[in-house]
Amino acid sequence: MMPGCFFCGDESGDLHEASTFMIDSRVRECALELQDTVLLAKLSAGDLKSQEAKYHTTCLINIYNRTQKHVPKTEEERQESVVHGLVLAELVDYVDASRSENDAVPVFKLIDLKTIYRAS
Repeated sequence: MMPGCFFCGDESGDLHEASTFMIDSRVRECALELQDTVLLAKLSAGDLKSQEAKYHTTCLINIYNRTQKHVPKTEEERQESVVHGLVLAELVDYVDASRSENDAVPVFKLIDLKTIYRAS
């Protein structure tokens, strides 16, 4: 369980518990749309309900509003954005898996990450 707000980390204020999978689904959609790597990394630990995530209503609304401003204009742009988000999430997962496989801290060359990203 994460202390404080899932989005901002602040423990003060009125925190609500993520109690439905609808919230998780919508937040994942927003994270992919925004290509928010920090949020995607937090979501990779599991769904919001199983993480017993808590959030400020204003933080959740801010994520929704940021996504609304970022929404691509055409369906083709939207599909391309989702694909880019999924590929980015896979790349983040690859980096995380590489870090956990051995005790040494891995070093990634940006050109290698770019190659992996473009190949996906």
